[in-house]
Amino acid sequence: MENRKYPSKQEEKFLALGYNRFLDLYKEVSSVGFWSKAKEERLLVVKELLSVYVELIKYRPLGFLLSNSKRPHTELVGKHLVGFLRNLLLHFPFYSSWEEIVFDKELITSVETCGKIDQFLTKEHPVDIKYRLWNHKSKEMVYIEVNLQTRYREGMEISLSSIIPEKEGVMLLSLYMYSILMSQVEEISEQEHETGQN
Repeated sequence: MENRKYPSKQEEKFLALGYNRFLDLYKEVSSVGFWSKAKEERLLVVKELLSVYVELIKYRPLGFLLSNSKRPHTELVGKHLVGFLRNLLLHFPFYSSWEEIVFDKELITSVETCGKIDQFLTKEHPVDIKYRLWNHKSKEMVYIEVNLQTRYREGMEISLSSIIPEKEGVMLLSLYMYSILMSQVEEISEQEHETGQN
């Protein structure tokens, strides 16, 4: 990373808009009432949350952090898995709920061969990922396994839920994305934190 001061004035504007929107969406998906919402509404909120985060990690210090973290699987989960999910929801907006999302190699490569979704699913991931995270808002431990050992390369049909279940997956990824983004925040007041402003 080049030796200059971050963020620039232009980056500050970008980051303020992005962080404010991310924190609003994070607050929404972290609320107990989120899981009472219609499945269609939940999917739209999650798609937007992932999209905002993917744009924010283009900020150079965040990209550097993801690429150089000593924590296991940080780049895989914090960049590649999130990017895969965002691209899948964005480029295949034909489903109304997480559980309905089913795909195979033929569908994924029907319009774009060797795109980012196909690259992620084709790559040999060394292990499935198991996580245990404390959700400070709901005061509960979240246990989740991300199944990256799919049979996508063999042309088998795969459901998104078989890779990562909706509720636990959204809880895991929202907490993970939040922790990555907050690593670049020097100070945030408790009131701002609760209202999702920075």
